[in-house]
Amino acid sequence: MWIRVRYVLERVVLPLLALVAHGGCSPPTGPDGEGARLLTDDELRAPAPPVDVFIPPEWVEWVQGQHVPIRSLVAAGDFSDLAPLADFVGNRRIVLLGESGHGVAEFNHLKVRLVKYLHEELGFDVVAFESSFYECWP
Repeated sequence: MWIRVRYVLERVVLPLLALVAHGGCSPPTGPDGEGARLLTDDELRAPAPPVDVFIPPEWVEWVQGQHVPIRSLVAAGDFSDLAPLADFVGNRRIVLLGESGHGVAEFNHLKVRLVKYLHEELGFDVVAFESSFYECWP
């Protein structure tokens, strides 16, 4: 179990934090994210982990076959990087995005972009939030 947790921390969480720290996930520059753009492969490449970790080759192969690079958290109108998600959604009528960490702006920026993609490109027209009526009103 520990090796899996460590793997996720070192291969997913730390590179994401490094990307944010290096400005790869900048917040929107305007009300609709104007000025935001899709990042290149080089800009998305995470730095090597600080320690040498053995990763089973079958894990690497699975991740490489399953990953879908999200090239921006805020790019408005350009959903080309999210297009592969349509295959995962298929003909489903309900998509749950889950609850992200509280107070993490990047999660909220991405969730807004995903909701826009689901609505504008895939035709979803209802959004429900887990919260009290009072908290949802603002």
